[in-house]
Amino acid sequence: MIKGEKGIIDMKRRKNEKQGNYLSFIINYHIILLIPMLIVAFSTFFVVKKHNLERVMTEVALKTESQCKYWNQEMSVILLHYDDCRYSKIYSPESYGLGFPGTYLDIIQDLRDKEGVLPFVDKLYFYNMDEEKIFSSEGTYEDEFFFSGRCRMDEGVLEEAKERGMAAGKASFYSGTRDGLVIAFCLRSRAELERTNSRGQYLLVAVSRDKLMEQFMPRGEEGITAITWQDEVVYQSVEPDKSRSPEEYEIYSQDVANGFTIWNLASKQEIMKDSSRYLKSFVLWILVSLFVGILLALFYSRRHYVIFHNLVDHSAALEDERDALQAESCLYELLTLDLKKGDALWDKCLACGVHVDRKSQYIILFPKTVRNEALKEYFVGMKREDECSSAYKINLFGDLYVWLVLSCEDQETIEKKLAGFAAAGAEFEMGAIVSDAAKIKESYELTIRRIKRAYNSMDDYPRMEMEALKDAVTLGEQSRVDVILREIREIIAEADEVTAILASFETLHMLGLDSRRFYALVRNRSFSGQDILNIFDSALKERSQSSVKKEEPEAEGGCRRRSITDILTYLHEHYLDPGFSAKYMAAYFDTSVSNLSHFFKKNMGVSISAYVDRIKLEKAKQLLRDSDLKVGEIAELLQYGSSTGFAVMFKKYEGMTPKEYRDSL
Repeated sequence: MIKGEKGIIDMKRRKNEKQGNYLSFIINYHIILLIPMLIVAFSTFFVVKKHNLERVMTEVALKTESQCKYWNQEMSVILLHYDDCRYSKIYSPESYGLGFPGTYLDIIQDLRDKEGVLPFVDKLYFYNMDEEKIFSSEGTYEDEFFFSGRCRMDEGVLEEAKERGMAAGKASFYSGTRDGLVIAFCLRSRAELERTNSRGQYLLVAVSRDKLMEQFMPRGEEGITAITWQDEVVYQSVEPDKSRSPEEYEIYSQDVANGFTIWNLASKQEIMKDSSRYLKSFVLWILVSLFVGILLALFYSRRHYVIFHNLVDHSAALEDERDALQAESCLYELLTLDLKKGDALWDKCLACGVHVDRKSQYIILFPKTVRNEALKEYFVGMKREDECSSAYKINLFGDLYVWLVLSCEDQETIEKKLAGFAAAGAEFEMGAIVSDAAKIKESYELTIRRIKRAYNSMDDYPRMEMEALKDAVTLGEQSRVDVILREIREIIAEADEVTAILASFETLHMLGLDSRRFYALVRNRSFSGQDILNIFDSALKERSQSSVKKEEPEAEGGCRRRSITDILTYLHEHYLDPGFSAKYMAAYFDTSVSNLSHFFKKNMGVSISAYVDRIKLEKAKQLLRDSDLKVGEIAELLQYGSSTGFAVMFKKYEGMTPKEYRDSL
């Protein structure tokens, strides 16, 4: 009952693992698809960003050029009026002597006429500093009243205009209710002023912020347009946010006439908005596509996942089988070859997971009986339950278990555990517990001698060894054959003449060797056990030499694999390859098809094609049982030319068609 419950728990655990692996497979699959989509998305985003920046800067450049053109046109008209005022008699100091109202009225009328052709300008003022009077199209003002209320400006602008001939600066009009800029022109050169001892006469051009905003508007809500004169800001569309640095703007500027420069600043944050809108829409599209893709994958890809999962499981099983075969080969060699620490066999055993470097090692043999079932289960579970100890089963005899135990425990602990099994009725023969793996071979030989007598009864005929040899030869397990032949030889050397003759004759017959040489020996009626042993050794020597000769042609041909284990591993890994055949395998192993087929048939007892059919049959039964693939799809997956050929093969071995097999489940 406990064993059954454990099996159910294991089945549920495996089912949950498969479901988790399935979801992981779907998610990872879509993540792999998502990566190139994200790369494309971000690449496109940066291209759009760059293109958008170029577009915005092109717009800013065109806007700035248009503003510069407008400014130059207006300044050219203002300069014409400046030249007219400079050379007009009504603005000369000599005209002031004529007195009021004639000269004053002429100046006022002239200013009114000039303002009429200058829509860009709010007011023109003529400032006679000597008389401390300001003339405008509306009348005259005392300079103190004018500069304190009518037009507040920095006095340094007039001083700079006296030096340079022209200057510009910020101003506020009508008691600070309106802002703008003032351009001041000095109508007399500095030399003239010094010669006439005059303080100077100036033409003041007042432009309000409202007039400037009509033509000098920034691009976008966060942009800034500014006008500077000699690096001093005389106008800006908005006051800049002091918390923002210049690096947060894309700046474009262009110089215009008379020392002015027009600037346009485009906010990078505002430029990014267009790109961000694209990115948001693209990310939304990706997320929706991913969500829909996962739903569709969960609905449609179950079948493909089953195939994928089965192939992964099959590959893992092949790897485990290959490792087990290599470890088994090491175990046989430990019983027949001399082992030294650091030699090739030592390294091979460690690489295959046979821990010959552990503290305690011993051989234990016991018959396959009910009384020894608990002992067998102990060794089977040893590797799972105790990471410090490993038990390796050596398949030598049909009715006798042979285990090699490699442990980190001390001798006293091991003997105490085994004494418990003996007290419970277990029957076993145990070799000496050694700390040197080189003594494993000797320990095995001593232990097998103690048990074989009891097993073979009084006639000493090696029934157990003969049955094991027959099984090993049938399965093509050459390493096992070599171990058993050593056991049989020792028995022949110690047995009486009749037993030795019978054992030798049957052994040579199983190996396919010529046993007729014993007839002459028996007819002479005078022979010894040594004569029998000599003939037996001679036959085995000929067998060994014959095996070497058979392998030489393959070696000359460059054969890379001569082990049946390697051939089986290759076959299991490639039997589903397109165009797989015996010729396909022979080309890989650098040998002929006939040699490969003969070698395979000799070791496996079946042809390559029959063995492949068996593998495909087991795979087909698994797919019919665990997947919803159609029969035709399974036939295609298993590399059959048609579903009919697949059905014929299936019925040949199972006695029913694939559909009938699935319906019977």
